[in-house]
Amino acid sequence: MKQIELKVGHDHVELHTKFRNPLVAVEELIWNSLDADANEITVLVQLNDLDGLDSMQVNDDGLGLRFDKCEDAFGSLGDSPKLRTRTTPSGRLLHGQNGKGRFRSFGIGKNVTWISRYKVKGEVREFRIQGHRSSLKRFDIGDEEVVIGKRTGVEVTIDGIEQDYPSLKNASHAALELSRRLALYLKQYPGIKITYAGKAVDPSVAEVSTTSIPLTLANKEGAEIPAEL
Repeated sequence: MKQIELKVGHDHVELHTKFRNPLVAVEELIWNSLDADANEITVLVQLNDLDGLDSMQVNDDGLGLRFDKCEDAFGSLGDSPKLRTRTTPSGRLLHGQNGKGRFRSFGIGKNVTWISRYKVKGEVREFRIQGHRSSLKRFDIGDEEVVIGKRTGVEVTIDGIEQDYPSLKNASHAALELSRRLALYLKQYPGIKITYAGKAVDPSVAEVSTTSIPLTLANKEGAEIPAEL
C-alpha cells in the first residue's frame, strides 16, 4: 500500500466538497465513467433500517484507471491528465479536465472508495483507492492484483453519510434531473445505458422537440466545413 498526498491547502480542497444540490456529486462520478468510455453505468442507493440514506455506489464498465496512472489522477488538483487529450480512446469528447470531480463525493459521505479494474496484456488487474473527508489531501492506494472473471470498470462507494438527502432517495426525480443534465451527451452518443436506483436516465423525457439546422463553418485555413446544429 502507498499514499498520495496533494500539495495544496486543506481549505482549498474542501471548497470542492460543497454544493447546493448533492446530485451534482453523482453527476460528476457519471461523467468520470463516461470519460472512461463506459457504456453501462449503474447508480445504486442503499437505505438503512430507518429508511435513511446509508450508502451510494456508482458502477461502470469502462476502461478503468490504470495503477500506474493513479498518482496523476489523484495526486493533483487543477492538472488533470484529461487536459493533455481531447477525446477518449473510442473518440468521445472528454468532459472533466480539472480533477475536481472526485472531491464532490466527500460532500455526500465521509468515506469514498474506488475499485478500479483494467486490462493489461490480456489480464484484468484490480486495485483500491480510499479517501476520507477528515484527510482530504491524502489517498491510500492498495496493491494491484490479477483478478479472474471480472470485467473492467470502476466501482465507487460513498458511505459515512450523515445527512438524509431526499433528492438522492427519490429515484424518479434523480433520474429525471440526470436526464436533463446529460441529455445532449446521450443524444450525441446513443447506446449508453445509465440507471439510477433502477430508473432509466433517458434524455427523451426532457425533450419537447428536435430540429437539425445545417451550417457551414470555416476552419483556420478558411476552408468551408459542413456542420449541424
